[in-house]
Amino acid sequence: MQTEEQTTLIRQASEQRLQSERARVEQDLRLAALRRQQEEAIEQTRLDADASARQKTLQVEQTLRELTEEARLAESQLQARREQLARDTTLQQIQAEYTLLVQANENHR
Repeated sequence: MQTEEQTTLIRQASEQRLQSERARVEQDLRLAALRRQQEEAIEQTRLDADASARQKTLQVEQTLRELTEEARLAESQLQARREQLARDTTLQQIQAEYTLLVQANENHR
């Protein structure tokens, strides 16, 4: 009878050890899964930050291109206006000289 009780006690102790070991393994697996999830979340955050930085860089570059084009256009318009003013001034001088010549010609008649 004592052997049966000892066997039962040994069996119960063995089952408890197995349950404890099973619980520890399950806990280790859960921890490993949580670590993987955390690593994936960190990596996704890094990827999102990189994508955001690239997007901002593209936006800045686009804005810079637009500003450069606007400045080029403004410079072209300014140059065209200067040329038009020069032509207008030359035309006014020619007209004034012509008027003086006409008046001088009329005075000599």
